[in-house]
Amino acid sequence: MKYKYVVIGAGAAGLVVAIGLAKAKKKVLLIENNLFGGDCTNFGCIPSKTLIASGKIAHDIKRAKDFGINFKIGNSTIDRLDFDTTSSLKRVRDTIEKIRLNEDEKALKKIGVNTLKAKASFKTDKIIEAINSDGQKVNIFAKKIIIATGSIPFIPPINGLDKTPYDTNETIFNLEKIPKSLTILGAGAIGSELSQAFQRLGSKVTLIDLAPKILFNEDIDSSKMLKDVFEEEGISLYLNSSVENIKYQNDSFEVIVKNKENSYVNQIKSEKLLVATGRTANLKNLNLENADIDYSSKGIEVDSFARTNKKHIFAIGDCIGEPFFTHKAENMARSVLFTLLVPFLKKKISLSLMPRVTFTDPEVAS
Repeated sequence: MKYKYVVIGAGAAGLVVAIGLAKAKKKVLLIENNLFGGDCTNFGCIPSKTLIASGKIAHDIKRAKDFGINFKIGNSTIDRLDFDTTSSLKRVRDTIEKIRLNEDEKALKKIGVNTLKAKASFKTDKIIEAINSDGQKVNIFAKKIIIATGSIPFIPPINGLDKTPYDTNETIFNLEKIPKSLTILGAGAIGSELSQAFQRLGSKVTLIDLAPKILFNEDIDSSKMLKDVFEEEGISLYLNSSVENIKYQNDSFEVIVKNKENSYVNQIKSEKLLVATGRTANLKNLNLENADIDYSSKGIEVDSFARTNKKHIFAIGDCIGEPFFTHKAENMARSVLFTLLVPFLKKKISLSLMPRVTFTDPEVAS
């Protein structure tokens, strides 16, 4: 099997390149081993913002009296309303499915993108081995290869964690109902957004982080303001704290937390545990060594045109390392697409100025 262009990974970056090449009437193969649409559609932007929107509606209803609005539903006043938020998670999954219909194999085929559901790895710098779910192998020769494998959750080496049924952002939206209690490890963007959303939808949320403040990379005043909001909404915060041990027994998580400043130890119990301690480049099983591609634990090394040390192989999006943003991935993809289509006018990529927003309430942007 031969293709001029092969894209590995059908997330935000891979889709931009593959669709762009197809619309330019180029023969392109898009290989994906997981869900088409990548992290943003399936585990990130779309599901989190959908849940956040449901949480905001619930929160606004509860605060209606503060704005001079009093009403009754049956015999209940706003002060004594019992919310059933079970359907909020189903709404998240329904939204994902609706958007994915525009990015799946059938939709891509209509616009000329050839797709292959398989696990891709390098045999050489020009030959990719693809293995499907049945174990069938096929070798693909490619003149130009674009690696867009995204990122995966970083799981910290905490004692006992690997023996528990914890969730990450890739599994939390599959819950059938909002948990009564939820412990979240990590007060970065993912942890902060979902802490507030789940709290507003009825969970008793506990948020833990090693850093002394929420959203460690943001301005100190923004972090302080968000801390006050979280505490006012009932989120329990354990900042500047390390997790010493985690157990799961009798359908409950037990997390032992130690404050780094005063060495106080607390035991936290919850129905569910979400690990949101960051992300890492997804390079697993690519066998980059077979293609002599330079990379590190941080990601694949690229030049200002997103080329690896093998100039016919590009790497874009999360697989090159931080920052892990969809808009970064898509921006890189558009530049690489231009370079592939107009090689004598290669387009440089600049990542020096990178806007970001965390969709808490209030939102934090920088």
